[in-house]
Amino acid sequence: MTPPPADSGNRAGSLPTAPGQSDRSAGPVTLDQLREHVAAGRVDTVLLAVPDLHGRLKGKRYGAQHFLDRLATGSTPRHRSRCG
Repeated sequence: MTPPPADSGNRAGSLPTAPGQSDRSAGPVTLDQLREHVAAGRVDTVLLAVPDLHGRLKGKRYGAQHFLDRLATGSTPRHRSRCG
């Protein structure tokens, strides 16, 4: 059996890009870099995801400006614990 080519859905291949865009960065982006991308109009949505106990990603999509204004600054309301 031969392995599938890198561009047939294999995660080891590069990410697809939209027409007219360069390759996407595979690494993390700092808040300063994200602010620059949002200001330039290159980013409009932020995906916030963490793995659950089985390794599956669970998360949510946020508008990029909302993420920077509310979530990245820590100004979201805190929920009180119901356990004492």
